[in-house]
Amino acid sequence: SVPRESGRFGYSLDIAGGYLIVGQPEHWGGPQGSVEVFRITGNELLRADLFAAPDGNGAPSAQSLGDGFGRSVVGNDYGDVIVAAPFRAPRPGSTATYGGGALYLFR
Repeated sequence: SVPRESGRFGYSLDIAGGYLIVGQPEHWGGPQGSVEVFRITGNELLRADLFAAPDGNGAPSAQSLGDGFGRSVVGNDYGDVIVAAPFRAPRPGSTATYGGGALYLFR
C-alpha cells in the first residue's frame, strides 16, 4: 500500500547501519505521514519496518502533534531512528502551525 499518490514518499532519506530510512510526510492523505525502513541486502531493498506517529490522527484538521511525521529522518548504526513531525495541522482556512510539533525515537 506504500507509497501513496501525492504522499511525498522520499521527502526525507537517511542511510545508516545497512538500512535505508524513507520519510513520507503526507502518507494518509492529510498532514499525517509515515516512515519506512528498508534493509539493504546486495542489490535489493527489503522492507523491515513501518512507523507512524503514536499520537497521530489522519484527519486534515486534527491538529495532532504527529502532523508532518516523516518530514525529517535520522538513523544511526545501533538501529535507532529519530523522526521529526514539525507542525500541527491547520484549522480549516488557516495555515500550518510550526513549532507545535514533536520528535519521536524508535529503537
